[in-house]
Amino acid sequence: MGGLSGPEEGVSVLVHCSDGWDRTAQVCSVASVLLDPYYRTLKGLMVLIEKDWVSFGHKFSHRYSHLDGDPKEVSPVLDQFLECVWQLMEQFPCAFEYNERLLLQVHTHTHSCQYGNFMGNSEKERKDLRIRERTHSLWAHLWKNRADYTNPLYRSDHSQTQGVLRPVTAPYCFKLWRGMYSRSERGMRPFQSAVDFLMAVKEETQQLEEELATHEEKIANLEKQGKRVQAKEGTAGKNSEANTPQSYTGSLPTNSPVQQRELESSQLILPRDVLKSSDPDLSVNSDQESGVADLSCLSPIGGEGSVKDPDSDEAAYCTA
Repeated sequence: MGGLSGPEEGVSVLVHCSDGWDRTAQVCSVASVLLDPYYRTLKGLMVLIEKDWVSFGHKFSHRYSHLDGDPKEVSPVLDQFLECVWQLMEQFPCAFEYNERLLLQVHTHTHSCQYGNFMGNSEKERKDLRIRERTHSLWAHLWKNRADYTNPLYRSDHSQTQGVLRPVTAPYCFKLWRGMYSRSERGMRPFQSAVDFLMAVKEETQQLEEELATHEEKIANLEKQGKRVQAKEGTAGKNSEANTPQSYTGSLPTNSPVQQRELESSQLILPRDVLKSSDPDLSVNSDQESGVADLSCLSPIGGEGSVKDPDSDEAAYCTA
């Protein structure tokens, strides 16, 4: 902890062990995590391991026995740093952007040799073997799947996130890292950590929010379509009323005198006229042949029994 007071007071600190590739990397990395919030982010941890471990020549091939060599050289130095970070995450759960899964992935691939980041004992060996050209980078893989390694409790504006972390170093504050040292128990007695549970809840919440946004968009589109249909129906109704022919003789009053006289004359039809127009035979024959007497030929002076002389002028006029 003496190295932490120096940077806070603006004093430069030199860290060096016997060789400079084991304990030096450990101390500098832990100090960086405690002092700088950037190294508590997902990208910051990748930069820190690449800077203080890979570029400064940590002997990965010897420490993790990638090749046959001296057994005395084997030592899990990087694993000790990862556990220090995990212990800090337990004391400050809101200060780290990454979760336990990221630390376990780094631990796994230091042994797997699946990626070229942890091959060789120095940068010179990796350059001579053209490791960067022949292999892929672990950081690209982790960054592509960064959603799986994000801490759901992380808050960038939290008090733990800003400033220097001051952990409690009492023995009772240290816990067993079950994710690292009790992996075999997962098959016999599976358990779910609090972080895994929160990650599952967060994923489910995101899915529900996406479904809600989709449904709201569909509802908005349906409302727009409904308004368009109503507007079209209203316009069509007005056009149909305007194009409908109106009956001015039956429904509206006849204001013109000529139209009124024509209407009255068309309604006044005598029974005789109806009879003549309906039967063409009767209209051709005379009234005498049909047996119908012409009442207009009766004399009003002589009473009902008197009949006009058919030879007289008046009778001829009536007949005509």
